[in-house]
Amino acid sequence: MFWNLFGTSNQLLAALSLLCVTVWLQRRGRGAWITLGPTLLMLVMTMWSLGLTLWGFLQKRGAGPVAPVYQVEAGVAALLLALAVWLVIEAALLMRSRLAPAAQVAGA
Repeated sequence: MFWNLFGTSNQLLAALSLLCVTVWLQRRGRGAWITLGPTLLMLVMTMWSLGLTLWGFLQKRGAGPVAPVYQVEAGVAALLLALAVWLVIEAALLMRSRLAPAAQVAGA
C-alpha cells in the first residue's frame, strides 16, 4: 500500500541532498550549475508524484468513504510535499542572498 510513497520519499531525499550540494557550491562561488539541472529534475518529478498521490486521494474521497490507510498515505504525502516546498524556498532565499557564507564571516 505504501510502496509508491516509500519510493517517492526516497527520491525526494536524493533531490534534497542534491539541493544542499547545489546551495553549498553556489555559496562557495563554484559551479553550482552542474548540480542544478539534476536537482530541478528530481524535485519536479518527486513533487509531481506526491501531488498525484494527493490527487488520487481527493478523487477517492469524492467518490465516498475512504479507508483509513488512504487517509494516512495522503497525510504523509501532504506533509512531505509541504516540507519539500519549505526547503526549496529556504534554498532559493539562501542562493539569492548576498551575504557571505557563515564560514567566511567567522574567519575560517
